[in-house]
Amino acid sequence: MLGIINQLIMKKLIFTILIMGIATLLSAQSVVTLNLPNPCELGGIETNLNSDAFSIVAHPNPAVDFVSLSIETQEPIQKAVLQIIDVNGKCVLNEHFFSENTKCIRKMNISELKPGIYTILLQNEKGKASTKLIIN
Repeated sequence: MLGIINQLIMKKLIFTILIMGIATLLSAQSVVTLNLPNPCELGGIETNLNSDAFSIVAHPNPAVDFVSLSIETQEPIQKAVLQIIDVNGKCVLNEHFFSENTKCIRKMNISELKPGIYTILLQNEKGKASTKLIIN
């Protein structure tokens, strides 16, 4: 009987630690630069891992039907790939991106995406930037 109680206590402790970790991840909405291989096909763009090339911020976050991306770059983006990647590493949106300015806002319709946690990744030959997106 004591063994079963100890097992239940351990399961409850592990569950609590897991929930606290998830809550910490969900509350972190800062810009993060990834130096990992991209799980999506980039259509021939080779990436230099220069993290100072640009930054991206999603708002509102969490979002429901639309999200605005605030993108700042050192120089106008001639050719880049904008992707939304789910938690399983599957690319659910992949489109080409360019901007004639160093600061821009891109509004995106995300109503077709299922609720969950996603990574928005913008990259080109100059570098890459990413941010988390929560869809309710």
